[in-house]
Formats: sequence, structure tokens, C-alpha cells
Amino acid sequence: MFKNILVAFDGSEAARQGLATGLALAADQQATLFVLNVVEGMPAGWSAYVDEQFRPPRVQALLEGLRAAAQRVLDEARAIALRCGQAAKTSLVDARGSSAADVILAQAREVNADIVVLGTHGRTGVSRLVTGSTAESVLRRAEVPVLLVRARAKVPAPNIAHPVTADCTAQALKA
Repeated sequence: MFKNILVAFDGSEAARQGLATGLALAADQQATLFVLNVVEGMPAGWSAYVDEQFRPPRVQALLEGLRAAAQRVLDEARAIALRCGQAAKTSLVDARGSSAADVILAQAREVNADIVVLGTHGRTGVSRLVTGSTAESVLRRAEVPVLLVRARAKVPAPNIAHPVTADCTAQALKA
């Protein structure tokens, strides 16, 4: 049913829950797992005016640091997937002033994802109003199913004959 699964992963507890679920789903469906990290280092208002050649050295250093940290997070996700017997194709995408939701949706189209798996913090009230909800934006605009996994949700081990086990799922959830 699902051949390409996209998981957005930023290393947070919620994202780990999403990765664990994505790993189990990929194993069950014998699907290709794509793991995405979005770097949101430059405010949208700057992106039209501050390109590579005009970027101040401090801003450039900040962006390089953000990219390096994001790559470490992706490397961790790939290592978790490999320990679970699942290959993962990873992508690091610089938002360049776009929202994370826009990047996730574009990446879903690019990899021909059949489903997008996102961890969500489940914020409500003022905190949701202030920070917005990437998951909600993706859910509203996606052309494919979106599976939202709440942080601290219990992720059952798949009941299938595959190397993904409860121990593997637990690995994905360790901070």
C-alpha cells in the first residue's frame, strides 16, 4: 500500500516518536523510508535580499553551524534505521525563507511519498497560536495521507516477522 514514506525528523522527542512509527510502517509495508530535516536559519524577510555573496560572515557561520547540526541529526536517524534493519534515504533542505511545512510538502512531492509521518508536540492554546503548527499546516495542505504521532505516545512494536522489534523502536525513542 505505502511504497514511499517520508518522515520529518529534527531530533526532538516528538520527531523520535514519528521516526519510530515510520520505521515500523516501512518495515510492515516493505517501503522506502525517506527522512527529512529542514534548516530554518534565515528569516523569510531576508531571503530575497541576502544571498550567498552578500551574506555577512557571522550570518554565514550561523547557517553553516545550523546545517552541521542538522546533518548530525540526520546521521543519527540513518544510524537508528540501520540498527533496525531499515535503509533510510536522508535529505537536508534549507528552507531559504519558506516555512518548514512548505519544504515538507515539496519534499513529499519530490520523493513521490505515499504518506508523510510527523511527530507533533500537541500544543494548544496560546503556545500553538504563537509558534504555529507545522504539523497542522502539512495536514491541511498535503495531497497524501499524513500520520501525526503525538510526543510521548506509546508506539507498539510491529507484530510482523521483520527485524524491527520493540528494542529497535525503543532505540529510536532514546534522546
